[in-house]
Amino acid sequence: MRRFFFLFLTSTACLPTWAQLSGLLTDTQNKPVPFGNVILHRLPDSSYVSGQGTDEEGRFRIPAVSPGRYFLKCSSIGYTDYVLALELSDSLNLGAIVLENESSQLEEVVVSARRDLVQQTPFGKVVNVQNSLLTKGSNALQLLERLPGVMTDRQNGQFNLNGLSGVTVMINGRKVMMSQQEAMGLLENTLADNIEKVELITSPSACYDADGGAGIINIIMNEADSKKSRFGFTIMGGYGFGEKASLAMNYQKNWQKVSLTGSYGYARDVRRSGFEGFGTSQKPWILGGRGSAEFSTFGKETQNGHTLNLAAEYRPKNGFSLGTDWILSLAQNHNLSNNNVAWDTEAFGYLSLKGLSDGHSRRSNLIGSLYMNKNWGEGNTLGLDLSVLTYLNDSPTTIDSKYYDRNGEPAVSPSAIYTSGNRGQSLSNIRVGVAKMDYEKTFSKKLRGTFGVKASWSNNENDSSIKSLIDGVWQPDTRSQSLIFGKEKVLAAYSQFQFQLGPNIQLHGGLRYEYWRRDLNAEEQPFRITGFFPSFLVNKEWKESYRWQLGYTRRITRPLYTDLVSNLFYNDPTFVFSGNPKLKPAINNQIKVELNVPVLSTSLAFQHELHPILRHQITTNSEQNIGISSPQNLDYIKSLTLFLTVPLRLVNWWNLSVSSTTSLRKYQISYTPSVAAKAYVFQGISFSSNFKLPFAMELELSGWRNLPVYDGHNRANGFGIVNLGLAKKLKYNRGSFQLTLPDLFQSMKVHTHISGMTPIVFHINTVSDWRDESALYRIIKISYSRTLGGKIDSNKRGEIEEMKRVGR
Repeated sequence: MRRFFFLFLTSTACLPTWAQLSGLLTDTQNKPVPFGNVILHRLPDSSYVSGQGTDEEGRFRIPAVSPGRYFLKCSSIGYTDYVLALELSDSLNLGAIVLENESSQLEEVVVSARRDLVQQTPFGKVVNVQNSLLTKGSNALQLLERLPGVMTDRQNGQFNLNGLSGVTVMINGRKVMMSQQEAMGLLENTLADNIEKVELITSPSACYDADGGAGIINIIMNEADSKKSRFGFTIMGGYGFGEKASLAMNYQKNWQKVSLTGSYGYARDVRRSGFEGFGTSQKPWILGGRGSAEFSTFGKETQNGHTLNLAAEYRPKNGFSLGTDWILSLAQNHNLSNNNVAWDTEAFGYLSLKGLSDGHSRRSNLIGSLYMNKNWGEGNTLGLDLSVLTYLNDSPTTIDSKYYDRNGEPAVSPSAIYTSGNRGQSLSNIRVGVAKMDYEKTFSKKLRGTFGVKASWSNNENDSSIKSLIDGVWQPDTRSQSLIFGKEKVLAAYSQFQFQLGPNIQLHGGLRYEYWRRDLNAEEQPFRITGFFPSFLVNKEWKESYRWQLGYTRRITRPLYTDLVSNLFYNDPTFVFSGNPKLKPAINNQIKVELNVPVLSTSLAFQHELHPILRHQITTNSEQNIGISSPQNLDYIKSLTLFLTVPLRLVNWWNLSVSSTTSLRKYQISYTPSVAAKAYVFQGISFSSNFKLPFAMELELSGWRNLPVYDGHNRANGFGIVNLGLAKKLKYNRGSFQLTLPDLFQSMKVHTHISGMTPIVFHINTVSDWRDESALYRIIKISYSRTLGGKIDSNKRGEIEEMKRVGR
């Protein structure tokens, strides 16, 4: 075992003796307020002097301030502004500044502060999803599909961020240690009503795991944020192909030293989706030569899921807290699919198959954590976190197949590979333990550092097999028998520093070291990866809401254990799914420059990724007697990406935000019969529009559209959707009704051309169309939401009100 050690960055500089103003923004529960605004104005003319955004811990420092009289304005969306008059002659630490939640009741109308839907941060974006009408009654996966820059590829079971794969999913800051396909199943059974916000971290610091070349999606569940108890609920009913229903409840209780949060969600969804297509191929060992096939698979899926979230925090004294957070998810799904294939081959002519696939899935998932935070002195913080994850998935499936000739008469299968039935069984079990320690220290007025170590252990088990019905006898299919045991260990250490280089300019620099080892019973040698992952970010603010950034990150995307195992899973008589034990990890290097001004947020990023991993790429074995769909490494991908977000307030009753992603990409693959390279332009656009209507009503129209994209040897046409939501708020705080129409124009169809980029094995040339439920049926959802308790009256002193007017 290699020696493990801390990594420290050092810096020395002759620092001028400017006066400095520092402090900490907290809420009424003594929790930090990150990314707030702290603006210093000169008296008596109220001219702008300097400003800072608070960091992740709520801290701010305004350097290089000359002696004189000023007033300080502290603000954050959702809180009451805090204004303080002061006179500076030397550096001053204001300590903790408490911001109160802003909510005031005026007769029949409740006026509450509302955060912007998307807020920019130094490391990415924060999406306040509860500000969207479409959140009510949705599940977490549907919510992610509507976020700017996020794509969920359900067919291939992976997330994309700004058009790039290799995304890490986190819940409450803790990595979900399972495959993205399994994580999608978890999110499908998690109600979005109990999610507070989603962080899209595209420039992660060294404090985060190095895994995830494209970035991190961090889902934050609701937390206690009120002095009083609060209870809220949402009930939804709807219909598309089948019934849809959900219930979400959230209860929060806060005392002086203890806070409790509990939420429960139930979701039921009966849906139908599927694909159809046509293809040609030349498989001499399988079909006897040239052949063509028409195919279609449409299935009815019944989903039932329960999610329970419990959290508690104890604060026996200032600066010290103990807490725990647990999420339990239970799901039971039933899939009934009609599979139809019609072959026309040189060997045996025409043959059609009509199959009925009957599958059940029972999943249970538990994520839990215990944590402790201790603050002492000025700028010293110690954090400990212990977390566990368990995941169990039992998925038996039975397939009944019948064969027919061109006239629709029953036919005898021409080969033993064309069986009349199949029974599949897959049992997965994942257990994970994580221990983490972080220490933060302020060395001087211009230098602060964070150091940490982390260790995680996981055990993965999968028992899968398929039996075929041959001559009335169930016989094991030797291609698909698999019993996999895997163990994984990750050890990491990091250091992250923040340097104050001058007035309104900061440098964030970090270095992370990770050691990763994975042992599989199916492979003789373990997989080992070690490496250093640096990051830096220069942040310059020259006045309020004006910021410029330059950053660099190095990330890694490791193969999942399911990507590596070489077992085969049956797809049809001529095709199987498999892992690839020769996969390499992908290494991503990114340089990004970003500009944020009140009317525009834009960034330009250059990325160079070696060996990016793509799933479901078609190859064959050495005998060339079967088609294999497996993960493969691209040789490289280079991209230059321009991201734009323009928030507009056209009139008082109409807000509009438009986001655009334009990316020039070039990649190369060599797992096809000949090496191929492709350069193309990817374009994606999304928008969110909000209208204030009479009679306390509100209308939201949002959507996205992507132009054609290439995925390894495949090409997909552009696709997109538009969603509509309408809300009516009742008087006297009696809640609100919402009507939701997902995919208003029923356009969620994806056209894919397999071998659309370059020829592949067996000269396979296939086109298909996948349609989601919303493209086949009109979906209508109606929900009712109400929150009881939890209002905090805003008491403001006359002096503060006067200073606020001066500040304006």
